[in-house]
Order: sequence, then structure tokens, then C-alpha cells
Amino acid sequence: MTPSAVSRMVARGEIEPAMRVGSGPGGAFLFDPAVIDRLAQRRTSRNASRTT
Repeated sequence: MTPSAVSRMVARGEIEPAMRVGSGPGGAFLFDPAVIDRLAQRRTSRNASRTT
């Protein structure tokens, strides 16, 4: 997943950053690890269903 894809997911409200470090377009998003784990599980299960 690219940084641009993550930014688009945040903009769409699909994931919410725990905080943002810095300001402007170069600011980094920090996420709760549990949120990222759930996202990874959803993506993995979605991709697995496409291949079977």
C-alpha cells in the first residue's frame, strides 16, 4: 500500500489516524496498531476470496 493510498483512505474516512506529526502535506499520520491490524485482516480476507 502506498502512502498516497493511505492518505486517500484517511480523506474518505475509512481509517482514522491517532495523531498527525508535523503540519502541511509532509506531516506524518500515526495510527493505532489495532486499526491497522483490522485493515490488514479485511484486505487479506478480501484478497483470499478473490483467488478461490
